[in-house]
Amino acid sequence: MSLPITWFNRRPAPAHPAWPTENGLTFVHHQPRLYNVGDDLCSPRHYFNLTPARPGLVIMGGGAYGRYGVKYIRHYGYKPGNTVLWGVGESRSKATGSTVTRLPFLAWGLRDKDRVTDAHFLPCVSCLHPMLNTPAARTGTLLFLNADPNVTHRKAAEHHLALANARGWHLRYNNASAAETASALAQCQRVITNSYHGAYWALLTGHEVILLGYSSKFISLYRSLGLDPAAITPIQRGDPASLQHHLENPPFENGARLASPSETRDEFRAINQCFAQGLVDRGILQSAGLA
Repeated sequence: MSLPITWFNRRPAPAHPAWPTENGLTFVHHQPRLYNVGDDLCSPRHYFNLTPARPGLVIMGGGAYGRYGVKYIRHYGYKPGNTVLWGVGESRSKATGSTVTRLPFLAWGLRDKDRVTDAHFLPCVSCLHPMLNTPAARTGTLLFLNADPNVTHRKAAEHHLALANARGWHLRYNNASAAETASALAQCQRVITNSYHGAYWALLTGHEVILLGYSSKFISLYRSLGLDPAAITPIQRGDPASLQHHLENPPFENGARLASPSETRDEFRAINQCFAQGLVDRGILQSAGLA
């Protein structure tokens, strides 16, 4: 039922990441040494056929970036004025920050609804992934953990596996493939996770979610979905004891579920499609059809 964590996807981080380029358009997104399915699937290149209307156009997103990626994009020699920010968020130790009204990007939308007006709210584009068309099962629990050793201590992997086997849980980490992730979600009714995208996808497919959160991005996620952030169980990032305590004693009383997950999913998809069409209307893209 459960599989141990795998680390074979680790690779050296290049000085300049080899970001995908399609139709002359560069897609910037996190490419950590250890594969992260959320960082991969949050790029709009998976869901749209985009044709730029100007040379050298960059699309950055999604994922979490300090100060919404301004310093990051400049570090690699790109100009914010020729970059589209698509569904990016922040991840702070505390959920504080004023409303973002101005960024130096050509066009931008943030996934943190609690930091922007509705005009600039853009939920993670991975809501368009077809795996979200499959609703939650009626039984079963999935333990879906962030494989980053700075978040989930690597030495605890054997304990996670033993715990999952003892309780009849499915176990996956977010360095699993998209197909493996989709299969695991489809087999379960409840998800216990410390992964942003694990919670995002689970909630949009009608799962009950027990969220163990360690930064502002989880609070922003719940607010974006109209859920009470008080239901998030706080843990310390990278602290195995903090995580293990709540895995052994899951706070089931804090389970969260969307009242109408398919409606929320379709609303989020529509927002992304409107954003894409807006780029065409503004002459930034020539076309932006669904893939």
